[in-house]
Parts: sequence; C-alpha cells; structure tokens
Amino acid sequence: MNIAVIFAGGSGTRMTNADKPKQFLMVHGKPIIVHTIEKFQKHPEIDGIVVACLPDWISYVEEMKKRYGLTKLGAIVPGGNTGQMSIYNGLKAAAATYGLTVSCGEEESKSASTNELLYTTGFAVERNIVLIHDGVRPLIDEKIISDNISAVKKYGSAITCTPATETVILVGDEAVEETAGETDSTRIGETSTDSVSVKNEKTAQVENHVTNVPDRSRSRFAKAPQSFFLDDILEVEERAISEGKTNMIDSCTLMKEYGYPLHTVIGPYYNIKITTPEDFIIYRALYDAIENDQL
Repeated sequence: MNIAVIFAGGSGTRMTNADKPKQFLMVHGKPIIVHTIEKFQKHPEIDGIVVACLPDWISYVEEMKKRYGLTKLGAIVPGGNTGQMSIYNGLKAAAATYGLTVSCGEEESKSASTNELLYTTGFAVERNIVLIHDGVRPLIDEKIISDNISAVKKYGSAITCTPATETVILVGDEAVEETAGETDSTRIGETSTDSVSVKNEKTAQVENHVTNVPDRSRSRFAKAPQSFFLDDILEVEERAISEGKTNMIDSCTLMKEYGYPLHTVIGPYYNIKITTPEDFIIYRALYDAIENDQL
C-alpha cells in the first residue's frame, strides 16, 4: 500500500501579504492544499492520503474533502509545533488508519521485491510505503510520484532532488588573527631608549566565511516527496523524539542522522515550495504555463 502524508501545519509567517496560511491561498478558485492533494488523489498507485494541518483549519479541510471528492483522504490530523512533529503526527495517523503492512497473496509476493516483504508465521505481508510531501508544493507530477514508489521498493528510500544549476558554497564563522598596527611600548625594567615596537594583535570572528565549495556536478537540491517504508521512518521518528530531537529540517536529514542509506530520484525544476509572496507569483505563472501545455 502506498500512502501520501501531506503536512500543512505552518502558519505562513513569511507570506506577509496573506490574510490566511499559505496552504489555503486560492489559485484559480481552489486552495493550494487541494491542488496538492489532488495530485495524489488522481495517481493510480496511491491508496491513501493523510493530511496534518493547523488545528483550526481541520474542519475546512474536511469541507474541501467533500467539495472536491477527495475520496482517498483517510485522515486529517492536527499538525505539531515543528515541521518534524507535523510529519510525525501524520505518520502515526497513517499507521493507525492503514497499518504498517498489508497481507499479500502468493502472486503478489512473487512480484514484490525483497525489501517490500516481511514473513510472519509463514504468511507474506507487504510493507506500506509513505510519501512525505509539503502541502505547499503542488507542482509535482505523476512521474515523480511513480519514481518515488519504485525507488523505495528497490532501495528503501527516495529523496526527490534537482541537480544544482549554480555553484553551491558552504559558509561558517571563522576565527582570524587581526593586526591593528604597531605601537611603541616600554617594557618593565627598560628605559624609554630601550622601547621596542610591539604589534597589537587580536582575534576576530568573521561571519559567513566560505568553508567549502562542493563539486557542482555532484550537488543536489533536496525537495519532496521524500519517501520510505512506513515502519522505518516511524521507528526513526520515535527514536529521535525520545532523544529530544524534534526540529530536524526534513525527513532525509533525520534518516541520514540515524544511519539509513538514502537514494535520490530526479524531479522537475518547477516543483517549487510556496513560502514567500514571490513564490506565490511564480507558482501562478507556472500553473498557467503547465495548464496551457507550455511546460
């Protein structure tokens, strides 16, 4: 079973001109979150959808489910205080609603990969796959969803990326010795005629110092979906939370932190995340271009 967990728990503080959270802004008469959900609703390989959103907006999403016929939307749950905790709430709901595994027959088990199957008392069960996606990333396409599912079956993970088209630099703070200049100084026990020239040196902290320039041909921008076997990611989330780690930047960072190998799949450059007013303008332009078959 393939499940989409869509997290939309942010309040959109960077969308300064909006009077509502960014995931609920309207584009062509439909909220962004609905545009996103529909990509998974219409995909033939997606069996279920879970949305984690702001508690005050749950009833609104329930209304959208009815209005737009989002029949695969099986659970709508409150988001958390961080993106990671919103994802965790969604993962828990996915496990509660759909389970971690599903039983499969003899023919299904023959066609499944080794990674997909577990055997319990002689019966084969198939591990459920979860695609974790931003509610404000509505420009995914059918191919990238299919590629994520295929990669998890084969490799155990799928991190949607785009190749870097510009040079990436890593920055940090660095302590450097600064020389302020030379002053005459008379040391204890010396006469003024014995004075020597002493350099005034001090340590300064230089911010945004370039620490590394990775090879651009090997650099990628991580996007979404980020996909895993549901039991794997849920186990890691619970371990991290028990250790006080509740604000990891994304799921691939979390899984890498706990030693899981990660596999990438290449997605479209227009798979943008709508975070700022400028992103919203770009999204509307891209949406129109795609609808008019210009992309």
